[in-house]
Amino acid sequence: LPEETQPSFAVAIGGGSATRMAKALRSADPPVVARIVEERVALDLRSVLPEDDEVLSRAVIGAPA
Repeated sequence: LPEETQPSFAVAIGGGSATRMAKALRSADPPVVARIVEERVALDLRSVLPEDDEVLSRAVIGAPA
C-alpha cells in the first residue's frame, strides 16, 4: 500500500564514502540495496531473513569504505 509505512530499524555504516559503499553493495552477489542517510549507508534489516545474515555480513565487509 503506497500510503502505508511499517516500523523498522536500520543499521548505519559510516567511515568512508557512502556513495562508493552503496554502489559496491548494489554490485555484490547477491545485490544489497541500501540507502544513504546523513552521509552514512543505512541497511534496513526488516526484510533480511536470519539465514541471510552471513551473506549480508560478507557483502558489507567486502565493500570499500
